[in-house]
Amino acid sequence: MSPATATEGNPDKLQMTIEALKANPHITDEELAEYLSLKRPASARFWRLKAIEILNAPGREHTGPTPVVHTSASWRATSGAVNGKP
Repeated sequence: MSPATATEGNPDKLQMTIEALKANPHITDEELAEYLSLKRPASARFWRLKAIEILNAPGREHTGPTPVVHTSASWRATSGAVNGKP
């Protein structure tokens, strides 16, 4: 499968994720996985993060509230390090 063929389905999942987050910003990874027909919530989290990147992109026209990531297992910086900087 060529890279172009492998990524053809991705915009659909990305668009579906954007629409799901706009409709329900508090959707869980499990619910999003089911909505996207994915087997693992971790895969849904990937699409959630990509969609949020796009929704929060500079220069994007704001047409409504921007979803916020709400998960029970957040990644936290340790020792006061943020983005690899103390």
